[in-house]
Amino acid sequence: GSPLTEGKLDWLKIATNNKKLSKLKVTLNCSLNDLVNTKYNDGADVDDLFKLNLLLRTIDLTKRFIAVYSSSKSFDSIISPIFHHVNHISASNMPTVLQENISELKNLIEENLKKCNSGRVHQMLQKRKAVAIKQYNPKFEEGYQGRSFDPNKDRRENKKMAYQVKREKKGAMRELRKDTQFLARQKYKETKENDQDRNSRVKNLMSQLSSQQAEKNQAEREKSKNKGK
Repeated sequence: GSPLTEGKLDWLKIATNNKKLSKLKVTLNCSLNDLVNTKYNDGADVDDLFKLNLLLRTIDLTKRFIAVYSSSKSFDSIISPIFHHVNHISASNMPTVLQENISELKNLIEENLKKCNSGRVHQMLQKRKAVAIKQYNPKFEEGYQGRSFDPNKDRRENKKMAYQVKREKKGAMRELRKDTQFLARQKYKETKENDQDRNSRVKNLMSQLSSQQAEKNQAEREKSKNKGK
């Protein structure tokens, strides 16, 4: 397995008291894939140049990480563990490029931490406007003109006109209902009178027919009697 995954990081330690480190030429041109894919066996001896290149690459990645997450509200919580380790790097005997990059990284972290902390506001109780003690004294308004009085003249006139239109509309509807009811009563009255007149004529007609039939029957009876004699 990889020493990184097993937590065995002793092979990454750099003898910072070695003055020969400053003469090594570190560069970012070293491929990240080469650094990651290099195979190490437990106890393998890794040269200091590789370690310094790996440190330089780590610093570069940390800068990119800061550029991405510096606007996060939890930036200080994310970067604090990294900042702690950066502050403990002894770079006095390291190459100049590494010293400059470590210094830049420290300044970059400190600058973004200040921005993050300055934009924070401590939690506090919600500020509320003081509520006055409720008073039960009656209120009197001089020149009171009704509950619906509106101080705006134009709006007041519009409301007045709307009220008048509504009242006139209700009055017109009421009159229409009265007229409809009156016409219905008149029609019913005329229909009733026509029915009574028709019934009266039919009754008179039936009475006349009945009288004629009775006279006819009487005449036939008398005629029959005369023939019998």
